[in-house]
Amino acid sequence: AKRAMDELAAEELVERRRGKGTHVTHHYAPEPVQAPLVGMLEKLASMGRHTRVKVLDVERVVPPGDIRAELKLAAGEKAHRIIRVRSSEEGEPFAYYISWTVGIQKGFTKRELEKGVRLDIIKENGLNLTKVEQYLGADKASLEVARELEMKPGEPTLTLVRHSYTSDDKLVDILYCQYNPKRFQYRMSLSMDEYKGG
Repeated sequence: AKRAMDELAAEELVERRRGKGTHVTHHYAPEPVQAPLVGMLEKLASMGRHTRVKVLDVERVVPPGDIRAELKLAAGEKAHRIIRVRSSEEGEPFAYYISWTVGIQKGFTKRELEKGVRLDIIKENGLNLTKVEQYLGADKASLEVARELEMKPGEPTLTLVRHSYTSDDKLVDILYCQYNPKRFQYRMSLSMDEYKGG
C-alpha cells in the first residue's frame, strides 16, 4: 500500500501533507466521444416509433434567459417548448422531456407529436440536423417528474442534455431529458478499429 501511494505521489496524482494526510490532485478532463450521427438519429427515431409519447404541454413562448442566450434569440423572440413523457409499449413511463426548438412553422401540435416522431417533424420544417452534442449527468426527481415517471420525489434520475445543430452550425434544438434509471439505461457501443495504441 505504501509503495502504491509512493507511485501515485511520484506521478503527481496525489499530494501528501504532513499532519493533513494524502489528497487527490488529479483532475479528469473528459473528451467528447465521436460517433456517427446518422446511425444515432436513426436509433432515436426508431425508439420514437416503438414507444408511446404523451404530450403534457406544447406552446410557443419566450424562453428563459439562459435558453434564449444559447439559441441566440432577440429579446421577446419565441421558441416552441414541448413537455413530453415517453413510455414503453407496455405503458411504463421512463423518460420526461422538455425541449426548446426554433424554426418550426408546422407540425408542432399535441396530435402530431403524439402520433409522429419529433425528429421527423423537425426535418419536414427544413431543418437538417448535422451535429448533436450530448451531456450525461444525474439529478433529483422533482414532484412533477416523480409523478410522471412513477418515482419518489428526490430519487436520482439519469439526465441528458442534447444540443442539435444545422449544417451552418446554428443551434436549433435543446432537449432536457430525465430518465427513471430502473427503466432506462444509456448504452454506447464503441469500435476499437481506429485505436493505434502507444
